[in-house]
Amino acid sequence: MKKVLPVISLLILSIIGQLKPASASQSQGHPTPSTSKPNCRLEVGDAHISTTILKHRNINVVKVNVHSICNILQEKVQITLVISKSQLPTDHNYGPFSNSLAPSTSSGLDVSLLDKYVVCSNRKPTEWYGTASAKAFIGGRWLYAGKTRSKNIRLINCGT
Repeated sequence: MKKVLPVISLLILSIIGQLKPASASQSQGHPTPSTSKPNCRLEVGDAHISTTILKHRNINVVKVNVHSICNILQEKVQITLVISKSQLPTDHNYGPFSNSLAPSTSSGLDVSLLDKYVVCSNRKPTEWYGTASAKAFIGGRWLYAGKTRSKNIRLINCGT
C-alpha cells in the first residue's frame, strides 16, 4: 500500500500540472484566437423520398438537403447541388441546383438548401446521392467548400 500512494500522488500531480487555468479574457467570455477562427463545414444529407412533397402535392420525389454551417457569420452563401443516380457506365446527374443568396433574415450560421428534388417517374429501385459545393463571404474574404458527397448512397424506389 505504501508503494501505491506515491504512484497515485505522482499521477494526480501530473494531471494537475497539465490543467491550464483560464485566462482573464476566456473567463469573461471574450473569444480567443483559437475560437474566433472560422470553423465551417458543408453537410450533404443522404438522398430520400420527400414525405412533405408527397403529402402536400401528391408527387413522389427524391431530394437531398444541404447545410453550410459555420461558427461565425457567413454572408453571400452560394450552395450548388447535383443530385445523381448510380448507373452504368456513368452516373446520371440532375442539376446543378443553387440557392438564392442567403436572405438578410438568415442567422448566417446555418444556411440551407432544402427545396431541390428530382421527380420519380416509376418505383424502380435506384441508388441516389448528392454532391454539393459552396462559397461564402466570411471574415472579409471568400471561402470555398469543395465538392462534398452524401455520406451514403441510398437505394430508393424512385426511377426516372
